[in-house]
Amino acid sequence: MDPHVLASLDESGYHNMRQISTLQLEKALDMTKQNALKASLMIANDADLEFDFDFDEDEDLDQPQMGTRADKSLGLLAKRFIKMIQYSPYGRCDLNTAAEALNVRQKRRIYDITNVLEGIGLIEKRSKNMIQWKGGDFMLNMKDGKRQTATTEEEQRMEHLKAEIEKLGKEEEHIEQHQRWISQSLRNAIESSDANQVSYVLRSQLSDNFGSDLTIGLQSRLGTQIKTSDPEVFNYV
Repeated sequence: MDPHVLASLDESGYHNMRQISTLQLEKALDMTKQNALKASLMIANDADLEFDFDFDEDEDLDQPQMGTRADKSLGLLAKRFIKMIQYSPYGRCDLNTAAEALNVRQKRRIYDITNVLEGIGLIEKRSKNMIQWKGGDFMLNMKDGKRQTATTEEEQRMEHLKAEIEKLGKEEEHIEQHQRWISQSLRNAIESSDANQVSYVLRSQLSDNFGSDLTIGLQSRLGTQIKTSDPEVFNYV
């Protein structure tokens, strides 16, 4: 057969294969779009379905404890973490215990959640790894694993504690204000030129107070400790 004819047939077959491949690809894309549309309609019609596919690229996809990919979303982890706080005594939770209970390998996940909750004022840090919930009333009884409605006695106790905290806060502010005034008065007395003129002690004043005892004057920082060979011989002022 003529080589030109063979070349023509090969080229024609190549174009036919490209056309078939293109048709298959378009068909596959069309099926994918249809499946995605059906899934979107199913999700839209079910109000109970909530999905969060915001994953980090460095997420450990083989992590066995967390189950499916959707279970590893930060949003779902946040819901589980908040639910755990709700069942913790008085709304306090240790972050190490939470990470272990929720099977979280990367503790930064928990820190990401607590940073957001603290930023919007729902929790506060009591210590390095202990947080306190502020978003609701946790002074409630637990029965059969479910939270019970607060009784009138509990509500009165909460109101009493809140009033006591507010009272103590005002007293603390009052004390701090007086402390600032005293500190400023001391600075004024020390830095005053009139005070510098009389910032000394007369020898006669020392003699009247200590008599014939050997007196040694030392200027040191607050909290300085002085040790002697025989402490019983020396009197410290």
